[in-house]
Amino acid sequence: MMTDLTHQRLYDSVSLVPRVGNRNDNELCVMSLVALLAGERHTDRPKAACQVIATFAIKVNDGIDCDARQALKPFAPRIVGTRDGLARRRAWILVNSILGEVLPHRAQDAGHSVSATLIEKLRIRSHSFDTEELQDVSALLRREADNLGLDRGRLNDLRYMLRACERGSDELVANSCASILSDFARHPVGDEDSGWYWNKAIDLIDRICDVGEGPSLVGAQIEHHANTQAQRIRAQEIYKPMFRRITKKRKQRTRTLV
Repeated sequence: MMTDLTHQRLYDSVSLVPRVGNRNDNELCVMSLVALLAGERHTDRPKAACQVIATFAIKVNDGIDCDARQALKPFAPRIVGTRDGLARRRAWILVNSILGEVLPHRAQDAGHSVSATLIEKLRIRSHSFDTEELQDVSALLRREADNLGLDRGRLNDLRYMLRACERGSDELVANSCASILSDFARHPVGDEDSGWYWNKAIDLIDRICDVGEGPSLVGAQIEHHANTQAQRIRAQEIYKPMFRRITKKRKQRTRTLV
């Protein structure tokens, strides 16, 4: 695993920004930071990362505010090495959180009472996303839409998420879950704190990163690339002022000759 010093050098050297960012400017999104640590080309879709984590994290990275976005940095080393065939299990965690945690929270803030029995019925029990079970939950959402404080648009978003489960598209499931969280965060009800949803999104990244072995298999590789990045930034800090002085002198000479 990475040392604390390597962690600090890494986090001090880059700033997380929306979209993919630019390595030359030391600005990255959380997934292009993962690509850097994995020794891959500059991309927000590194081969070393689980598709579900990547899809969910990209949406969160791009939607969250600048200061809160920096809290995603520690997840980058944990995401390296997660392309391990466990995408479906991670998608299942996301769906159950949306149905059993996020939706009841939203309903209660909107002034609706959600019983523990209803929350339990909304739970998806099969990791394989059993079609019959998904259809039962979809029908339950439709029947209980008023009690859950769901308008037609948000009900359709939730049912679309369940259809993505049924189709077996784990990336689409992750995208749907992130979109629902983002929508709730951007359109709070009453005095609701939109920060709750972004905190929940960060918590979910933590939970889906915990699935599988993760970076324990590639710790030395991560540390190597993290140190390389920190050294490159340090070299920039040392030599950039010198290059500026040289450039300035050249411009002054050119003006004198003219």
